Amino acid sequence: MTQLSRLLIGSFLLCGLKASAQEPPLALVGATVYPVSGPPIRLATIVIADGRIVAVGATVSVPANARRIDLRGATVIPGLVDARSSLFLSDSDLAGAGSADQSVLDAADLFREEAGKVLAQGVTTLYLSPGSRGGVGGAGAVVKLHPPDAARGEGWARVLRQRAALDLSLGISANGRSTSLERLNSYESLRSLFRGARQYGKSLVKYEQDLREFRTPPPAPKPAPGTAPNPAAPPQRPVKPRTNPAQENILAALNGTLPVRIEAQRADDILNALRLMDEFHVKAILLSADESGPLAGEIARRGIPVIWGPTLAGPPRLDTRGHQPETAAILAKSGVMVALSPGSRTGLASRFLRENAELAVAYGLASDRALRAITLDAAKTLGVADRVGSIEVGKDADLVVLSASPMDRSAKVQRVFVDGREIAFPRPQVRQFRSNSKAVISANGSRNGG
Repeated sequence: MTQLSRLLIGSFLLCGLKASAQEPPLALVGATVYPVSGPPIRLATIVIADGRIVAVGATVSVPANARRIDLRGATVIPGLVDARSSLFLSDSDLAGAGSADQSVLDAADLFREEAGKVLAQGVTTLYLSPGSRGGVGGAGAVVKLHPPDAARGEGWARVLRQRAALDLSLGISANGRSTSLERLNSYESLRSLFRGARQYGKSLVKYEQDLREFRTPPPAPKPAPGTAPNPAAPPQRPVKPRTNPAQENILAALNGTLPVRIEAQRADDILNALRLMDEFHVKAILLSADESGPLAGEIARRGIPVIWGPTLAGPPRLDTRGHQPETAAILAKSGVMVALSPGSRTGLASRFLRENAELAVAYGLASDRALRAITLDAAKTLGVADRVGSIEVGKDADLVVLSASPMDRSAKVQRVFVDGREIAFPRPQVRQFRSNSKAVISANGSRNGG
């Protein structure tokens, strides 16, 4: 661990709120609250106890023993949710072929200090995606960010769902090139994968049936009068099929117990993804889907959510040549549930989640839909909307205090709460000193360099 890492962790531990069994309730008063699940509430009060929201509204009474924080003039929104992030992962973790029995947590380094910069921008929950790795990426995980706890050996995240979804991809090009034949082969490979898992499931069912018959054999037939009994051969115990962890995960996806996320960017790959869903009755989520605008009606008719982004594409690539920044607005107007994500292989990109939503608003997405796309709708795609994504009674008190309305470009993050506790971030300081060198900014205010 670097010296900077120790300083940052120490600062967070010293500045974080101390927990106690008798910790009084917390009341945030006077702000404009955007619950997301309902219309904004002016001059609202949010009461928090034991890390959960216990009351929210304009006429809420503050408990006598509550600690009050006056937020008049500020805005409160739920903690932001990035539905596709590579935080805690490196480029090498996202390259090469994956397997259905692999977990992104096997590669994630939850002690990476860059997570503090993401948390400081109000992103409190995110999905760690194993990336596009030759058709099968592996299982992703949902984590909640929080300051590290050296005493407990905890890093920057706590796992909410260890095996949250199975990530697949169709037609993702290697080295910026792919042919129609290669993309068709990608589709056929996933079909074969699903077929193999279906056959594996049938073999398990047959084994269970044969085992029941073995344990309860039918009664022996009575011999005919005057004939000697003919003893039947003892039944043979059936052989159990060898357990295949990868097939087990794919079978869980086919049975609907493990969500599926399919990355498909070009129109033909998106259509192939829809064909897979129809053929195998898989309820899946589309990722990236750059050319999904013309197919918005088909996607909406099937009730398929889309995790889309970034709003502005990066350097030109074969997969993203059909990228249109208006796609999020087109999908939303067609009735598709959209979650927005910067969608970058760089983990720090998650800190620009709100800015990415602001760009989508500039290209036609309604402001309220944009906020939902990075809070409640994103949480729904991850299966954690019962805990995060909106400001409602009973949910985790993950809150972000802004200086202006959520989609206002001038809005700055003023406070961040995770599980009802305010996160105190070390502020950079500038110290001037007499030298030929310029002043240096450091996380703890100390002088770095000469």
